[in-house]
This record gives sequence, C-alpha cells and structure tokens, in this order.
Amino acid sequence: MRKTIILGYILGFLWIHFPIHGEVTFFDIGQGDSILIREPFNRTVCLIDTGGQLHFKTPSWQKRITTTDGSQKISINYLKSKGITTIDAVLLSHSDEDHIGF
Repeated sequence: MRKTIILGYILGFLWIHFPIHGEVTFFDIGQGDSILIREPFNRTVCLIDTGGQLHFKTPSWQKRITTTDGSQKISINYLKSKGITTIDAVLLSHSDEDHIGF
C-alpha cells in the first residue's frame, strides 16, 4: 500500500512537471496577458509577453505604494508551481509596459 502511494506521488509529480504532450497556457496578468508554451518533457519553454501594469500619471495623494505587480504574483508563482526554473525564450510582441513589465 505504501509503495503504491509513493509511486502515485512520483507519477503525478512527473506528469505535472514534465508534460508528455506539451502545453500552451494563457493567463491574465491584470492589464496584459501572457502565454506560456512548453514542449513535451520541457525541452523548450517559451514565454510570450510577460505582462505588467500600466502606470498613468496620478496626483501624489492618490498614489499607492505597491511592492509587487500582477506579473510577480501570478506568472512567477505559476512557473514555480509547474517546476519551471529556466525559460529558454522570452518573446515580446511590442514595447508597451503591459507586455514587457516583468
């Protein structure tokens, strides 16, 4: 019984961290979107548009002090949950901050 549980855990870990068929994931980073493309067994991992947040001019009394933005909260945590420690390519569609604000 114990060996079955351990084997199930190992197979589940490998299934999540090294997908057999690859994976394309779209996720919303607040103002922008980001796309993660993983080839089978994580041979290549690409991230398209890192997301970010636009910063418009606001009066000093209305400014908030934030230490993290949506890209740090969402995409970095997602990458860590999938066991991705290295990104082979980062592709940026254009230079707006909501696409490159990583």
